[in-house]
Amino acid sequence: RVTITRSNHPFQGQSLELLRHACMRGSLQFVLILPDGSKSLIPADWTDFAGISPTSQTQANHLIGSLKDLLRIRSLTDALLNRPAQRAAQPVLEESHAATQSELHRDPHPGDVPVGTVRRRAKTDRHRDSGAPAGQSHQNQKPGAAQ
Repeated sequence: RVTITRSNHPFQGQSLELLRHACMRGSLQFVLILPDGSKSLIPADWTDFAGISPTSQTQANHLIGSLKDLLRIRSLTDALLNRPAQRAAQPVLEESHAATQSELHRDPHPGDVPVGTVRRRAKTDRHRDSGAPAGQSHQNQKPGAAQ
């Protein structure tokens, strides 16, 4: 049996039966039998298996970095805050080939034509010659006639 020590876990503090264990994703995983009889895969780090008490594990989860890491981040933040303004904020004195903001160009609204109006296309003869008048097709041609 192992006890769930992960803070905010639904079974935190409960002792559950261990069915099997496996090394997956580079860490030890347990298949535990839940109170309702179902099974769940739980990392061993979320249990008391390693002998870590719940209070020391909670403190370890809240550690975001060492003092050296925090000082390095602070110096980086200061450098970013104190850098000069970007060149883009300065007025452009020369013409550039760089992209500019595009504008939407379209014809003005025609006025009385409602949006979404669809015209029906006239039926076309699929077998019609491209040079023949609309009423003629291959079927109407005489046998042996030039095409």
